[in-house]
Amino acid sequence: MKKFSLKARYILLIITLTCITLIVITSYVGGDNIVNQTVGYIITPIQKGFNNTGNWFSNIYGWVTNLDNLEEDNELLKAKVEELEVENSKLQLEHTELERLRKLFQLSLTYEEYPMTGARIIAKAPGNWYNTFTIDKGRSDGIEQGMVVIADSGLVGHIVDVSEHYAVVQSIIDDSSSVHGQVVRTSDTLFVEGDKLLAEEGICQVTFINSEAEIVKGDNIVTSPLGDIYPPGITIGMITDVEENPNLLTKTAYLKPVVDFSNLNEVLIITQSYKEDFENEKEELEGIE
Repeated sequence: MKKFSLKARYILLIITLTCITLIVITSYVGGDNIVNQTVGYIITPIQKGFNNTGNWFSNIYGWVTNLDNLEEDNELLKAKVEELEVENSKLQLEHTELERLRKLFQLSLTYEEYPMTGARIIAKAPGNWYNTFTIDKGRSDGIEQGMVVIADSGLVGHIVDVSEHYAVVQSIIDDSSSVHGQVVRTSDTLFVEGDKLLAEEGICQVTFINSEAEIVKGDNIVTSPLGDIYPPGITIGMITDVEENPNLLTKTAYLKPVVDFSNLNEVLIITQSYKEDFENEKEELEGIE
């Protein structure tokens, strides 16, 4: 801090002594007279200046004293903000999970004729898409090979391997998958097949479409009653493009699944094996013949 010069100190001392002298004089004289009025006229501005200076130093002292408290309050506020951010993230995760479970519940109502159980995905094959993945339920939960898996708004795939406490699901975008499908609008049948290159875009190839079939972009495709794994009527997806094959007897098309295979967390398993029922009915029909 810059120190006062010697000259300034003398001036301050003279002013102080003058004020003291004038105050002593007025106390002896007393009353409302010309002396007191003159002294008051002189010392009042000086007193006011001292008061203002004192107030200024008092405010500065208060500000410096409160600075430590402000820093402490700031740290507490930062800690509180971090705590609220963590809490907010938890609430967002819970809200997202609740929405996913609500969609699964609505899906279960859509196919309420089938017994179902829910499962969480605990592992997946490398890559961005859920071609094959593992769920947290297995043989001890009544899961069997061939059972159908659904999520979002429709078909995911089926169980291809089962252990005691977990099972592996092959989805319809896997390049070894083939699903017997049907056009909802015309009942034309076709096959929805996984393709290694198209799987990178989350799209399936549609093959064996009769050249006479009136399939167009936007047609909805569901599982066909002619399949031996999937029960009929489960939504697979929508046709996004159709290619004519002039030299062949069939057409080729592309399908966008209703399931988002880039983001799966929970699924529903139809715990009734359609394949077993299908084979039993087939044997009964053959027996009749």
